[in-house]
Amino acid sequence: MKKYRIVYWLAAVCCLPLFTACNGFLREDPRDGTDHADAYRTLSDVYLNAVASLYNYVGGYADSQGLQGTGRGVYDLNTFTTDEAIMPTRGGDWYDGGFWQGLYLHKWGVSNDAVQATWEYLYKVVMLSNKSVEQIQKFGETHDDPELPAYLAEVRAMRAMYYYYLLDLFGRVPLVLSSSASMSDIVQSERKTVFDFVVKELQEAAPLLAESRSNRPGDYYGRITRPVAYFLLAKLALNAEVYTDNDWTDGVRPDGGTISFTIDGRQQNAWQATVTYCDRITAAEVDPRFDKCYFAGVMYDLKGELIRLDDGTVLEYHPWEVAVDISDTPYEKTAGARMKKYAIDTDATKDGKLMENDIVLFRYADVLLMKSEAKVRNGENGDAELAQVRSRVGAVARPATLENLLDERLLEFAWEGWRRQDLVRFGRFTRAYSDRPQLAGEESGYTTVFPIPGN
Repeated sequence: MKKYRIVYWLAAVCCLPLFTACNGFLREDPRDGTDHADAYRTLSDVYLNAVASLYNYVGGYADSQGLQGTGRGVYDLNTFTTDEAIMPTRGGDWYDGGFWQGLYLHKWGVSNDAVQATWEYLYKVVMLSNKSVEQIQKFGETHDDPELPAYLAEVRAMRAMYYYYLLDLFGRVPLVLSSSASMSDIVQSERKTVFDFVVKELQEAAPLLAESRSNRPGDYYGRITRPVAYFLLAKLALNAEVYTDNDWTDGVRPDGGTISFTIDGRQQNAWQATVTYCDRITAAEVDPRFDKCYFAGVMYDLKGELIRLDDGTVLEYHPWEVAVDISDTPYEKTAGARMKKYAIDTDATKDGKLMENDIVLFRYADVLLMKSEAKVRNGENGDAELAQVRSRVGAVARPATLENLLDERLLEFAWEGWRRQDLVRFGRFTRAYSDRPQLAGEESGYTTVFPIPGN
């Protein structure tokens, strides 16, 4: 419980006279009883206990615990203190010791329980994130799994997000980056210092995060992905005049037109940076190759006419409803997307199976991505080769990391028969994914080749 004790002292010592007691925070119940020695033995353990476990705290089940969904916390402090909403006192109801009136009237004082609990909650997740960073780095000292940089980036982005809320709500806060920081090291940081830290963390983490939408079902549902990091960076840029102001009581703010952000080696002011990050969220939503490679959504024939099923229903493919078995579901005939990568031969015979199209075996795009991957694995920079492939289809630039290159090969070589080889090379083929559980003993790699026929 040492990490919790630090946050208690942060509240008691570093928050000026705001808080006087944090005993409730010290009574925080752990979410599981995993022995520490067993918590980080394997890569799967590291993900579950150092990454996935942090998401338990994004929501909550008690007052002030969670970014949304609970009372007397971040949401209420950001909503009921404004002209957006008011909680009227209704006779003997909703007075609650003057709490709701105090929020609306900005009379929350210096010993408000909800403010204190919110501070403790935010720092609790910061300290847990610090511990996760340390555990991932420790595991990386003896393991070279390619997922580790992405796991570390996800935790750093999570921590940055919580510092973003602290920066926004409290201004000048301690910047604590160790789960075992000594009291002599814990001091309040200027607001701009915390702002600069959060921007740097998100900028460094973003290229290593998954580009997936976190609101789509799948492996990244509800997780911090690259669009989430870009969203936070856009918020930081948009509010830079506030967040870089170390003295918010003197009536003078910095000018956003002179606040500088470095993005891909170019200097941009706060407003240009906001636009850039907003544009990147749009770009990150759907890679342009999806529409080039897959039929999805409402379907039309080559003449532009709607295609209908036998019962007259308009044919609409639903990519995200696909599963191993969709029998007896509403999407039995329409789940998933269909291959669209190559031109349709209208003169094809044998029910479309006999076409005049040439067969694609080897492509120059593969040469470029092989070269990029080899350079990255050799400690060199492979950005140029990756950029050549992405620029051809109008996709935004991204750095050449192993994770990004594996994603790129999936996008570029869809329907070309390279995925199994790629997953084997990256050590992913035998692991569980989507609706496929790992087989017993499969971690040995026995399924990376097929059995030689006995006859």
